[in-house]
Parts: sequence; C-alpha cells; structure tokens
Amino acid sequence: MQNLLSIKLIIIITISIWFLGILSPFYLNYNYLDFYFILKMIYDPICHQNPDKCFIYNNLYLLVCSRCFGIYFGMIAISIIIFFSNKVNIHKKFLIISTFPIILDVIFYNLKIYSYNKTIAFVTGFIFGAILLLFIFTTLKEFFKN
Repeated sequence: MQNLLSIKLIIIITISIWFLGILSPFYLNYNYLDFYFILKMIYDPICHQNPDKCFIYNNLYLLVCSRCFGIYFGMIAISIIIFFSNKVNIHKKFLIISTFPIILDVIFYNLKIYSYNKTIAFVTGFIFGAILLLFIFTTLKEFFKN
C-alpha cells in the first residue's frame, strides 16, 4: 500500500511539474521572455510546436501543440482521479483503441477531408493521455504487487 501511494505521488508531481512548464504563457509576463524561450527549447524535442497548431495565451504560444496539450491535460486530470482511487485498472486493448481517434484525425487531415482543428486535436489527445496514464499506473501497480 505504501508503494502504491509513492507511485501515485511520483506520477502526480512529475506530471504537474511538466504541465506547469507547458502553461508558462499563463504566468510569465514579458519580463521573463528569456525563460519562456529556454522552456521552449526544452519542450522542442517532445513536440513539433507548429504555431498554427498551438493554443495562444497572452500573445505567447503554449509550448506544445493542441494535441500534445490534450495528452498532458488528460494525464493531469486522470492523475488526480488515480490519487483518490485504488480501483483503477485498464487493459492494453483500451490503450490501443484510444489511439484510433488520433490516427483517424491525422489521416482525415492529411487526406484533406477537413482542415486542422485544435479542438479535435485536443480532445483526441485528452482521450489518449488519460488512457495512457491509466495503463501506465495499472502496469506499475501490477509490477510492484508481484
């Protein structure tokens, strides 16, 4: 039980710190633009950061695209639920299924069936991020149980 609480705390703290960096345009003012650009370089290997696909706040782009933002937002949201619940289990098939909306969105966009939509990208990312963290937590819980 102590291992489970430690896992939960490590997950929520790690994701929260990462998410705070993503949200830097919400709390940084123009006196700290150097820090914003340093953070942008840190997040660059993780996301393409295409300005056309990023949400904007305070005239600054978030440090990840709308899909990645959805993934991390889904992770932070579900980590709070995980923290207060011990009955969280998910099968690998749900992780695989959660990738379908993202794959379909990318295919439809690339086939020019519709133009890029930040909201759709965010929602598909949110679904995947939430399921991904549930799967990671379930896997870690099983690993430390044995």
